[in-house]
Amino acid sequence: RQTLEGREWLRTQGGQEWLRTTDGREWLQTPGGKDWLQTHVARDWLQTLGGRDWLQTPQGQTWRLTTLWVTMEEYSSTLEATGDFIIVPDSLLQPTFQVIQQFKNLPDFLLFPAFLALRHQDHSTFASTYNRPLPDVETIHAMVAFIDFASQAWERSRSTSDALKYACQNWALHLSRAPNLQDKRLACILESFWNRNLLSWLERQWCLKDLRSCLTILREGEKLVQVSSSSCKVTSITSL
Repeated sequence: RQTLEGREWLRTQGGQEWLRTTDGREWLQTPGGKDWLQTHVARDWLQTLGGRDWLQTPQGQTWRLTTLWVTMEEYSSTLEATGDFIIVPDSLLQPTFQVIQQFKNLPDFLLFPAFLALRHQDHSTFASTYNRPLPDVETIHAMVAFIDFASQAWERSRSTSDALKYACQNWALHLSRAPNLQDKRLACILESFWNRNLLSWLERQWCLKDLRSCLTILREGEKLVQVSSSSCKVTSITSL
């Protein structure tokens, strides 16, 4: 695969099928494979189903965290997702949406450090950010506070069980499939979670996955809350 002919072959369907095999994935860990991953052909492959599957493997996850190109791709996608995420005025009463709005309002020179702070588990990321020159004391204090929060959030997320990881990622999906979302008990549980625990969920999901996944889940969650809220209000009134 080191030769020009070998790299050309990786462009073909046969080459891309080979990359999905055990031999192909082992080759990606070699110096030649890592060099190939930096090429434009590899970047196109990473957008395919096979490439996306590989990025979810432990080897792929490690590569993502140490590769500048992927970091910038994810950063650009995150900015696009936050730009498209419209927060209605009523939602700004929620601390969860206030956090997202504050992230969106960060000046350009702080957005990337903030993005990195909740993306990496490597504490050297946090340490290096402390040494970043910033224009005034208030901004320095704000950034240090955010870094401390991110570091603590990562520590909490490291002990997350597989069951909790699944619940963080899929709670809205399962609720959307509930046969009767206006069931009074279910509606009140959802409203309690939405009003009391949503910020904790945002912290955990952001660390476990990324901000884009949080925004996708929140969009679905807002729809579910709108559907179920009337049932819970009726229950509250009748219990008075």
